[in-house]
Amino acid sequence: PFVKFKKYGEKLTAHLVLKNIDSPGFENMAIIDSPGMLDATTEKDRGYDYMEVLGEFAKMADLIVLMFDPHKAGTIKETYSAIRNTLPEKSGEDRIIFVMSRIDECDNISDLVRSYGTLCWNMSQMTGRKDIPHIYLTYAPGVSNSTKSVDWWPQERTALIDKIYAAPGLRINHILEDIDRQLNELKIVCEASAEFTKRGRKLFSKYAQITIGLGVGLFCFGDVLTNSLISLPKQTLISSLRGEGFSFMNLILPLIFLCATLALGMVIFNAFGFKQLIAKTLSDSSDLITLDNEYRKNLWRKMSGKAEGLIQNSNVKDIWLGHVGNLSKIRKFLDGDLKKYYAQLRS
Repeated sequence: PFVKFKKYGEKLTAHLVLKNIDSPGFENMAIIDSPGMLDATTEKDRGYDYMEVLGEFAKMADLIVLMFDPHKAGTIKETYSAIRNTLPEKSGEDRIIFVMSRIDECDNISDLVRSYGTLCWNMSQMTGRKDIPHIYLTYAPGVSNSTKSVDWWPQERTALIDKIYAAPGLRINHILEDIDRQLNELKIVCEASAEFTKRGRKLFSKYAQITIGLGVGLFCFGDVLTNSLISLPKQTLISSLRGEGFSFMNLILPLIFLCATLALGMVIFNAFGFKQLIAKTLSDSSDLITLDNEYRKNLWRKMSGKAEGLIQNSNVKDIWLGHVGNLSKIRKFLDGDLKKYYAQLRS
């Protein structure tokens, strides 16, 4: 599962070390200690995109434990980016738990309360919510250097361990959640693409009607115009049809007019009409889909860049792609098969 991290370079992969532990409690479980968050070091200084790597780890995880020290209670810039954007987008807020560890390093209860209050305030700013998520308070009694009585300190170590041990049991549910999220992301991009191609076909139809109308007109009367201007051809198509002197030669010039008009119409559509459609669409891409609830608005904010990129790089031939059929298959899976899997999981 870690092969995909090779693309981030040796500055990351050189620090990935596998350690096996012979413990029944960790059977069928892998614990990933991700690179720590820094304040003074930028992502480029690490040699890889830290937030992107963190997001990849988050996708794999059934439970994400964010640990804070009492003396660095969420004041790091990267922590803000991770909690506010990266982790919720890549995994979901329900998989994230917060822990203030090493609380025995606080000098007294007042010091602990100040650290805890600071972390709670920072959490409210980072999550953007008034309701502060539960923060587990814990320390390791066996390695504590504190000389103070352990009775002074709150301890949620057992509850935290139970939470971690329960994580593997949620694996299938999380897989279905990931499928659900990714399919909805694909669905909204497909909806935007389907609407864009629909508009493209409608615009093409208008251009085609005008072009064919002009082409038919020039096919019938184009040689009449050239005959009046330069006396060529000597016999027009209409006059040949009225008389008895019709031959294939009478069709050459009308066919040239017809083909040239059709070709010119296609060139104009490619060079101007289709490009104007792309520019107009990108100026207000949210008009492509219905944003009737907050979930779809958040989903579109996340996926609009992908949809706009596809539209920006599209060609005229792309307006004939079968996005409607693909969209129908996605909806069928979401409304049918996926619900069946959830029902089987509950039973």
